[in-house]
Amino acid sequence: MAMRVNEIAVINCPPEEVWRIVGDPFATARLIPGATLERETEKDTFEGVIKVQFGPREVPINGILSITEWDEDASVIKLSGRGADTRKSSRVLFEMTMRVEDISTDHPATRLDMDLEATFTGPLAAIAKTGGQRIAAGLVRRFAERLNAEGSSPAADETAPAAPVFLTERPSLWARLRARIARRFKRPAATG
Repeated sequence: MAMRVNEIAVINCPPEEVWRIVGDPFATARLIPGATLERETEKDTFEGVIKVQFGPREVPINGILSITEWDEDASVIKLSGRGADTRKSSRVLFEMTMRVEDISTDHPATRLDMDLEATFTGPLAAIAKTGGQRIAAGLVRRFAERLNAEGSSPAADETAPAAPVFLTERPSLWARLRARIARRFKRPAATG
């Protein structure tokens, strides 16, 4: 089961601060709910665990995280990883790209683009199929919220928003339902 999540957030701090945090795997892991990096096994490769809540079930996934690209000039960092749940019956592979862009106007602001692609196998694939997109997007959003809180200084400009602003639009449940009904009952186009 493959899935893709794209989130774009405006973080209310300077891009240098956002880059400093996303460029430090241990600092980044502290901001991801349920994630812990345990140690660096070799240069730019880390062992860790993330505990993901799938409904009433919490699944610890042990794995390896690697920095595959670090482009400070373009402010892009790419990560890849693989992991397995503690029973070794499910596996996950992922790639994530984070782009940092200065969009400051009257107060410090940074656009953070986060693209995540993940593939699940085993029992987690079925769970990921039904709610994985929502769970992954929630993790990415909570990361952005925590990054915003950590990167914002107490003396921040009072005109700056207190929380990150997400630019990724998601259709409401009602809009998705209407679109599904419209597709279901769409009449064939008339020819003539």
